[in-house]
Amino acid sequence: MLVTNVDDDPVAGYSGFMRMCAATAVLPMALVVVYLFSVRYDALNRVRRNPYRELQTNIVMLAAVSFMTSAFSTLLFVVIEVIGNGGAVMARLWSSALMMLVQLVMMNVSVGLFVLVLVNSGFSFNHVLPVVITVLLLANWFLLPFAGHLERYVLYFWYPLGSSWSLVTVQQVIPFCGYCIVLVLANGLAFEHTDRLEA
Repeated sequence: MLVTNVDDDPVAGYSGFMRMCAATAVLPMALVVVYLFSVRYDALNRVRRNPYRELQTNIVMLAAVSFMTSAFSTLLFVVIEVIGNGGAVMARLWSSALMMLVQLVMMNVSVGLFVLVLVNSGFSFNHVLPVVITVLLLANWFLLPFAGHLERYVLYFWYPLGSSWSLVTVQQVIPFCGYCIVLVLANGLAFEHTDRLEA
């Protein structure tokens, strides 16, 4: 679903896209691609290779997939905005597009790292992924009519705060960096303490 921008305002278009399409279209696509390309070593590979290579590969792959799906979605947004404005490219469009790219990457990585914690704790990707996607879709659907603090905190890293880079940096990017450090450490801890002899 694409958000049409009747006001020819790229900031309004970016805000609508992030609230209506990010969690319902971009995030499920990114999580499914992460699942398809995830690595799971069998017992033989675990003997022949460093088992932590599985964890490292999955985290690097998550970052790459998050960036690629976010870049594709942002490019789609820019094309729609340019077509909608008769080919005129406004300066604010590039700022909104860059902000969208950053927030989409934060969205994909933050949820993807949480999914990897569950998977590295011993849960199957096949069981975790449908539940996470469903919960996020329902949360987005329930919270959409109630724009405000509740939606802002549930969709923390990708809720549109406006066009202020300083606000986004202080309230989203810096906490995201801390979140990533904590979740990467949690992934390592879960990976280290989970029995994988069944694989």
